[in-house]
Amino acid sequence: MGPNKDHELEELLNDKALFGDFVNEEFDVQQYTCHVIENHKVNEALAQLNIGINVLNKELLSQVSNHYEDLLAQATGIETLEGGLQSIQSKILSLVKSVERIKSQVSEPYNRIASRTRQLRRLQTTCDYLRQILRIIQLNKRLQSQLAAGAREITKAAQSLNELDYVLEGNDLSGIELITEDIKQIKEARLSVENQALNMFEQGLNTQNQPMIATSLQVFYNLGSLSTQVNKVLKQLANETENCINRAVDIPVSAVQNRSNLGGSTLAVTAFWEKFENLLKKLHEFCQKVYLLEKVLSKKRDPISHTCFIEVFSEEGNSTVFNHFWNEVCSLLRSNLDHAVQGSKYLQNLFEGEYPKLLRLFNDFWLNVTSFIDNNKATGNIGFRSEINIGFFSSTSPLESLKSCLQPFEKTYLSRSLSRLFDPINLVFPSGSTSVPTKDDLTVIIKTINSELSIAAVDEVFMIEVAKNVDETIQLYVSKCSELLVTTTDAGQLSGGLTSSQLRNVSIVNSLHLLHSGISELLPSMSHSPQEVLSIIDRSLKKILSFMDLAVSLLLSSVMASLENKIAKMHSENFSITKKAYNEMVEIAPCSRYVIDIQEFITSLQSDYLSLYNCQEFLIERLEAIAARVLELFVRHTCLLRNLWEGGKLKLAADMGQLEFALSPFCHRIGDLGSSYKLFRVFRPFLFQNIEDIPTNPNLGDSLPYSTAIHFLFSQAPPQLLSPHTVAGWSITEYSEWLDDHHEESERIALISGTLEAYAQKVHNQGDSELHQVYVVMKKLLSNQENTNTTKAIASTLDA
Repeated sequence: MGPNKDHELEELLNDKALFGDFVNEEFDVQQYTCHVIENHKVNEALAQLNIGINVLNKELLSQVSNHYEDLLAQATGIETLEGGLQSIQSKILSLVKSVERIKSQVSEPYNRIASRTRQLRRLQTTCDYLRQILRIIQLNKRLQSQLAAGAREITKAAQSLNELDYVLEGNDLSGIELITEDIKQIKEARLSVENQALNMFEQGLNTQNQPMIATSLQVFYNLGSLSTQVNKVLKQLANETENCINRAVDIPVSAVQNRSNLGGSTLAVTAFWEKFENLLKKLHEFCQKVYLLEKVLSKKRDPISHTCFIEVFSEEGNSTVFNHFWNEVCSLLRSNLDHAVQGSKYLQNLFEGEYPKLLRLFNDFWLNVTSFIDNNKATGNIGFRSEINIGFFSSTSPLESLKSCLQPFEKTYLSRSLSRLFDPINLVFPSGSTSVPTKDDLTVIIKTINSELSIAAVDEVFMIEVAKNVDETIQLYVSKCSELLVTTTDAGQLSGGLTSSQLRNVSIVNSLHLLHSGISELLPSMSHSPQEVLSIIDRSLKKILSFMDLAVSLLLSSVMASLENKIAKMHSENFSITKKAYNEMVEIAPCSRYVIDIQEFITSLQSDYLSLYNCQEFLIERLEAIAARVLELFVRHTCLLRNLWEGGKLKLAADMGQLEFALSPFCHRIGDLGSSYKLFRVFRPFLFQNIEDIPTNPNLGDSLPYSTAIHFLFSQAPPQLLSPHTVAGWSITEYSEWLDDHHEESERIALISGTLEAYAQKVHNQGDSELHQVYVVMKKLLSNQENTNTTKAIASTLDA
């Protein structure tokens, strides 16, 4: 068959129309036949089938013709393969026979060994059971003898029961008649020992008997139920705590209904507080029991293993027994009290209205608890472990945990307390009124403050909070007074008599003084109060004084300004007089006119203004500063005088004596004015000192500044040596203000030095070689002052 024919045949085989239906895997003869018949294409289908058959026959013939040699070779190979298979089958049969023979030789010894092994295992099991039965009988016999000995041998009985549990564990010995009675006795003995231990444990806790508690704990430890039994007791105490709290806060319906009846309500309230106090006593007993339990656990060790029992109940080196119970008690108090007040407005009002009593009961409870707590007490070394501590161990303070139950009531009470403190103040300061509270009004306010502080004395922290309320109360009073205070110019005027504004300010200061005095009188009775409370009250009193300062400052500023003006009139006086002229003058007037004006002014001020104030001690403290200022200004203006003769010095000395007397109403003793009075006293003899002796004056640099001495020397200087203020082009008043602004001695000396240099330059320009004696003394004083400063600087460096 040629290539063309092969190609045509391949195209026919690939013709889908001819062979497509027959090569499909889902081809169904019946469906195909039905389809042909339905379409009436039977003849066409037969023709195509005949063509296909012919094509396939031709293809088969072509394949056989082209590959007949390969077909013959494969037929020969099949015969060879059949021979090999027969050889392998014969060898397999031989192997099977050998295996059967070996199996028959091994199975018989194996069966004998397996039988002997089962016998041995059964013998061993029987021996184990016999040993266990024997051990049970022996231990039960010992147990019965220990039980017969009573409580004295109860720990040994528990140890025997522990050993019996170990023997019986994991083994089913039921049905063995030999030990049936023994097992029954063991169960009864265990129940008896547990009951005896529990009774002993409870009795030991109730009677505070540590040996009895230790014995029962040893029994529990031997029985392997130490943790279970202790936790069970703690749970029972917690449940009893909750029941006691609920009974204590259970208010009878009759008490609520009779609260409008004063007598019935009082009896009900008294009964409630007695019941609540009994509750806290009961909780104290529970805490004491738990702490005693923890204490015994920390001391008791197992005599065999030497294990300390507290190790079972410790975390991070701290015992958890008492600490957990305390937290549980605080949590129960907090939750049950919250629940109780939510369901009873009567109880809520009782706790909030009488919170100090509630707080006192809790404080007493805390003191009772801490009386038997030896906090941070260690049990000693426990094997190779560090010490385990007992008592309170928590991230929060145990007292804070306890008082957290009371926070809602404290907050409400403090709010009501502040309202009670504010009420009398708001009552005496009605809106729109300008009247100042009377003494009776202030008495009510002070009594209210005293009452609140006295009631709050039950607790230090609580008293601090009430003291803060008192501070706010005083601030409110001061604020109300500030609204009434007059700060216009007529409040400080000193001519034309008292104004209504001044009278109002006087009343305000007097009322503040009464408040300050009344609260100050409370302090001695508060000597045992916390220091913070006293500090808060002291700050409040200082706020009163600060506002009183503001209230009187308007008047005192005017007083100081008037006195300054009167002292400045000194420069209008004639001090260039001889002794003879002074002697004639003194017969007419003992002092200068400006001093007489000061005397008359102070007398009028005292009678017309200062006498109206009730706070004389307060005023004296402020007037002393004015008196000291007057003395300083007198010395200053005296030093600024020019052409001061001997008669003028005598006149100034007389003025000083009269001025000292005039200022006596401003202080208790004139000597209390400190450095100002020292300057004033040393200045009087300084007036009459010879010029050449001044540099050796012992008071220089101490009570008598160098700048003051040099200023005074200008009064003895020639006209060419001008005063510093003249050189600067200032008036005496302006120069005095400059001196007020420049307190440093170095600044004043620098200004004076410039004046002296100007004088020396002027003399030099005029061709004179001789300088005035006063100038020489002034330069000497400047040199001494510089040496003094150098010495002080060296001494300061050495000290450092």
